[in-house]
Amino acid sequence: MTTDLLSTLYVQTQGASLHLDGEAVRVILPEDSARRILPLKRYVALVVYGHVSLSADLIAQCAGDGRTITWMARSGRFIG
Repeated sequence: MTTDLLSTLYVQTQGASLHLDGEAVRVILPEDSARRILPLKRYVALVVYGHVSLSADLIAQCAGDGRTITWMARSGRFIG
């Protein structure tokens, strides 16, 4: 039997972008050629700071799953 620990994904790298890739989140970092793919089912929430973009598909998937997305200013001030 396996258990997935549900967690929150925090993204603070300025200029990063998050995209839905099947049932995963593809993280693209500026000036970095490595692709990071994270299973979306492991996260109950996403928190992004400053200039981080999310694709419309990812936002729609999170809304459909009841997964929260929190936007924070780069300084850490709550936006929405």
